Amino acid sequence: PVLVLIALFIWMSAGRELALAVQTVALTGLKARHAMVTNLGVLDANDPVRRAAMLALARGQRDLPVVDESQRLVGMVKIEELLDAVRQTPPAVVSDVLHPVPVMVDAEDGLTEALAKFYEGPRRAIPVLDLGRFAGLLTPENIEACMRLRLAEVRRSDAELATSHAATCGNCHSS
Repeated sequence: PVLVLIALFIWMSAGRELALAVQTVALTGLKARHAMVTNLGVLDANDPVRRAAMLALARGQRDLPVVDESQRLVGMVKIEELLDAVRQTPPAVVSDVLHPVPVMVDAEDGLTEALAKFYEGPRRAIPVLDLGRFAGLLTPENIEACMRLRLAEVRRSDAELATSHAATCGNCHSS
């Protein structure tokens, strides 16, 4: 029984190592800009929280960036905070629920490094800056989708290479 437990542990560890290796290969060469979401609702600090909450709900966004007139990131707000603030009297504005952003990435940062920032603490989205201006949000879901797309491209490329090789190689034909 102990040997079976040890074998299971080794098998599970090897599976995690393989998954990490596949992830690293899939993300190699990709930048944050390749996986960021850009079609977002963006807020101004003076926007009423009701408008901000409606925008979040209409867009299906749980985290909204707040930018200034130069598109520089001022902070972020969460949908939960906006919905709580809607009940306040007098009506609140976004700056009342705004919180600073402790973690950001540059659009040219590697996707592997950007993904590591999600493991540093609980966060649903990380703002992406391009030349100091807000460019988009990075989410674990988008990084995963980008990784899956890359793996699909690699598989397709490998399959095309194998087909091409089989067609031109006399040793690969079966008689």
